[in-house]
Amino acid sequence: MTRYLLTTLLVAMCTLGRAQTNSYSFAKFVAPNGIEVENVSPSYYGEYKFDDYTLIINDKGIFSKKTMYLSISKETIQTNDKYSVRGDYLFGVKKDDSIFCVLDGDQYFYGLREEVQLIGDSTSNKLIDDGDCYYINFYEKGIWMPARLEFKNGKLLMAHFDYPTETEVFDHIELKTTAQHDGLNEIRLWPTSEEWNAIDLSVIFPEVQEYIRL
Repeated sequence: MTRYLLTTLLVAMCTLGRAQTNSYSFAKFVAPNGIEVENVSPSYYGEYKFDDYTLIINDKGIFSKKTMYLSISKETIQTNDKYSVRGDYLFGVKKDDSIFCVLDGDQYFYGLREEVQLIGDSTSNKLIDDGDCYYINFYEKGIWMPARLEFKNGKLLMAHFDYPTETEVFDHIELKTTAQHDGLNEIRLWPTSEEWNAIDLSVIFPEVQEYIRL
């Protein structure tokens, strides 16, 4: 009996060792039952904030801003002519402008805003309006990864594409292409409108970030 159990365990361990994880993405931007648009409705233009992130929506597109918290030593400022501090403002980090800073010990701490365009002329991403919400489809190397945007009661609810390990939520989608890379089964999905509507969106968009309109 002991030898049988040991053999069974060894077989199971080898099987697990050969198992591969599925990685899902979309071969075409979603939702397939929606229409491609250049921007959201002008009534939603404005700035929306969640933690350190700010989404800016205007007639030029959709932009994301994040504050990066950095520091610079007093010694660097004293020995490098590029930098200077006047009062509570640091010069030399941001071109033609100053940044508010706080001295703590031997370090000046400051926040630097980084802006990235999500939708607009400088990006290949696509925006889809399906009537109930919008989808920002992020494009990279032939695949699309969506984020869901819903405007509700003056707030912006945003959720990024995700899924549980070993999920079965995509099993009903017939058209798939699969490639293996670094232990992953990279599965690209081609859902029809009917197949997309059959997906439980709470499973693939599990965490909602609530952006407050400023």
